[in-house]
This record gives sequence, C-alpha cells and structure tokens, in this order.
Amino acid sequence: MFTSNALKTNRLALVRFEATDTDAIFELHNDPEVMRFLNDGESTPRNIIVTETMPLLTDFVVDNVFGFWKVVDRKGTFLGWCSLRESNSSIDPMAAKDAELGYRFCRQSWGQGYCSEAMQLLIKNCFETTSVQRLIATTFDENFASIRIMEKLGMTYSRSFKWDASLSPGTTYQAQEVQWSGFDVEYVLERKDWLSFNHSDLNG
Repeated sequence: MFTSNALKTNRLALVRFEATDTDAIFELHNDPEVMRFLNDGESTPRNIIVTETMPLLTDFVVDNVFGFWKVVDRKGTFLGWCSLRESNSSIDPMAAKDAELGYRFCRQSWGQGYCSEAMQLLIKNCFETTSVQRLIATTFDENFASIRIMEKLGMTYSRSFKWDASLSPGTTYQAQEVQWSGFDVEYVLERKDWLSFNHSDLNG
C-alpha cells in the first residue's frame, strides 16, 4: 500500500504529504495538548492550515531525504509527522553539514514508541544518504516527554536559549507571541556518535 520511496519499518511508514491530508493536519494542529509547548495550545484557523501549513508540508521535498514526512501505521492510519531540514537554507540541502529534526504526533499515538521509531528511521536515512555531520532538535525545557525522545535517539544536551519568533520552524500558528517563562533546550546527535549508537535494528 506504500509507494516505492516510502521509508518503512514493520509497524509504520514515512510517506510524503498530499493535499488530501488537510483534515488530519487540521485536527493535529488544533489539539491543545499537542500544541501545549508550541503555541500554548492555541487553535489554528483552517484557512492558515490550507494556505500556509499544507503548502509547506507538501512542497518542501528534497530527494528522498529532506522535508516533511507523514507518519502512518501499516493500516494507513495517520500518526503524525516528522521533518528533516538543513540549518542553512542558502545552501544545497544535500551538501549541508547540520540539519534540524522536528516531529509532531497525534495524542492517541503517544506512549507506543511510534515517534522514536519514526525518528530513528529518518535519522538512519539521513546519515546513510547525505553528508550531514550533526543533527539538531529543540524543545521547551519543561517538555519532558520530548526531551526523553531526544535522549532515546542518542541525542545529548547542547545548550539552553531563549526562543524568539525568528527561530520559529514555520509550522506553528500564533495569533500573538507566546512569552515563555523558561528556556528552550537544544540537543544534538553527531554522525560519529550515531555510528556507535544502536540504530540498526529498526524491525526488532
């Protein structure tokens, strides 16, 4: 049921987004628990999903590596999305040395290992097919579930910083700026560390 360029494990697949995924993204981006540490649980108007979010998810595709990936289970049920983007947008992504990871999963998929499994697959594909040397991911310092996922992926703490609008990944709607009292944290995974970290058995 999956296309030839899908990335797959026994339980799930990463496939590219289509315009028909609008309803699923609208529901995901309007779950206040999912969006809690992103925009304080603010609702995203449907017109924003249609005119801004979906074009980003569907149009940003570089080879079979970079961009946004829809995550579905073996029955085709939508679980969420994950992304890989070069840190410096002025260069060819395939020549990038640093890249950023992102993910957003439906609440009903939480606690079942889907997010870490999908991200392991994305990371493996990145390091095996590009020249990227370091992967970066960020989250709010009180988002302990997200931090646990980063650590499960073999990522380690790099720094804390104050988030500002210029650092926004472009997938989060905010009618007004959210003033966080805490900091965001950055975690990193070096290629050399990934090589020594057990990411090889995705089907076990």
